[in-house]
Amino acid sequence: MVCIPSTVPNTPRFIVAYVIPEGQHFLAKVSNFSQSDAIICNIRDKLNEDQLETFSRSCFGIYLRIRSLTFFGQLVHQLLLRQVESSNHSFGTTFNFKLAGNQATFSFEDFALVIGLVCTRISSISSLVDTSTHRLRDAYFKGNNSIKRSELESTFLGLKPQPDNEDDVVKLALVYFVEFVLLGNERSRNISDVAYL
Repeated sequence: MVCIPSTVPNTPRFIVAYVIPEGQHFLAKVSNFSQSDAIICNIRDKLNEDQLETFSRSCFGIYLRIRSLTFFGQLVHQLLLRQVESSNHSFGTTFNFKLAGNQATFSFEDFALVIGLVCTRISSISSLVDTSTHRLRDAYFKGNNSIKRSELESTFLGLKPQPDNEDDVVKLALVYFVEFVLLGNERSRNISDVAYL
């Protein structure tokens, strides 16, 4: 255990301990399959002006204004190695770190500020939309419940604009964004949840 002085005057000291003890710290290669720059570029190229406006009004619209995103896996790894548990239970939903001998916290609110999304309690998809029907899945993926991410991408990019599918293109763009940017994974894997469609 390590006693870390608070950087705020007149606040009590508290006892903290590394989640992973210092002697057990390890090197790692952190992989990131998110392809944010390419995916955002594909979405910009695929959607017409009205569709881009609709996408930009979604919770992910802020990402259309970002020109480049970089993930620093080693920085995240090193930060997590310095995560501490604290005897002070007033932190709430925060990550606590010991950095250069000082206490640092990263809260849920900090996370929301960094990613630019509105963050709230997690609700099930079925509480937000009707998941009993699968119109997009049935229309574009032949009712298949196992849809590869590569199939989602080829369907979205290959979709020919028609007056009756304007909204569908935006909806597929949103699922494409979630799968390839937020939940970045290998193309050969299935999409995370068919209910997203």
